[in-house]
Amino acid sequence: MRSTTSSYIVELPLRVNDQQNRFLEKAFEFGRMLYNATLGTALGRLQRMRETKEWREARDMPKGRARTKAFTAVHNAFGLNEFGLVTIANDHRKASGRNDIGSHEAQSIGKTVWRALKRYMFQQGGKPRFKSFKRGLNSIEGTDNHEIMYKPEQKAIVWRRNGIKYMKPDTDYMKEALASDRRVKYCRIVRRTLNGKKRWFVQLVVEGVPPVRKVYAPKCEVVGIDPGPSRIAYFHEHHAAIVEVAPNVDLQESKIRLLQRRIDRSKRANNPDNFNPDGTVIKGSLKWITSNRGRKLLAKLAEHHRRLAATRKRDHGKLVNDLLQIGGTIKIEKNSYRSYQRNFGRSTNRTGMGEFVAHLKR
Repeated sequence: MRSTTSSYIVELPLRVNDQQNRFLEKAFEFGRMLYNATLGTALGRLQRMRETKEWREARDMPKGRARTKAFTAVHNAFGLNEFGLVTIANDHRKASGRNDIGSHEAQSIGKTVWRALKRYMFQQGGKPRFKSFKRGLNSIEGTDNHEIMYKPEQKAIVWRRNGIKYMKPDTDYMKEALASDRRVKYCRIVRRTLNGKKRWFVQLVVEGVPPVRKVYAPKCEVVGIDPGPSRIAYFHEHHAAIVEVAPNVDLQESKIRLLQRRIDRSKRANNPDNFNPDGTVIKGSLKWITSNRGRKLLAKLAEHHRRLAATRKRDHGKLVNDLLQIGGTIKIEKNSYRSYQRNFGRSTNRTGMGEFVAHLKR
């Protein structure tokens, strides 16, 4: 079981050879299939549950403890809870007869499905989608340090008897963050696409608080901030300024527009039968053909947006650290950042004001 103590994440790149890459690809593909099977079973149970008399009676009850208790009883009867989804995922893994991932990873996949299904059940999000072969899973994690194991003496991650070396920077921060007295709760394998190529990383979830990089101000120091579409104004007893939230983000809109036009021309040249004479797309299910050049263009566009997001995140972190070094208590008015997107689309797209405020609160 995972403990509920505080923790932080240390991410390290993995040095993967061809054999290990095939193993990881196979494991992630099986994880995707397991996710889809678990989600399909859960959605089927949800549909059958909503057709029962007990669920309709609970729905028509006035809000209160009795209604919540009735809903909980119906959910438990159909196994629509975290334990039920974990059991479903593990049962699918056993029925498959495959040994690509273990029971701990299957349990984590079941918990991921449950979080998506819970948002849908309680009208906090849309209907969860199945993972396509093209997109796949982005990460697989264990529940403790016994399946995907961190082995510092080997300088490797061991998963299903495969020892995968990691690259650890030789810095003071990293030495303190992964000291011998720090306990690694569990590990997470992450797959990312960088410049059109797959890269593998391991995220170590370490118990405790991370080493201090910045000295934050005490809580008695109060800072008030007023966010706008692209800048914030902050005020402290000894500091006041108006600063850009993401000064290093350059959208390069002309470059994006040219790339999108090249992608559109490639799509039309390879799929002439999917368009009407006036240039609009034919309605209905269509089969699309993508050329190698078209795939390279799509990868180039995705890499451009990935770099923008990484730059934006770095600028947000720097500004958050600067503000917390001035004041330990941040006061901010309640704003609708969805409204910012509607009214200041270009500025909000560049700066990500809602994401910055979420980072600051976290």
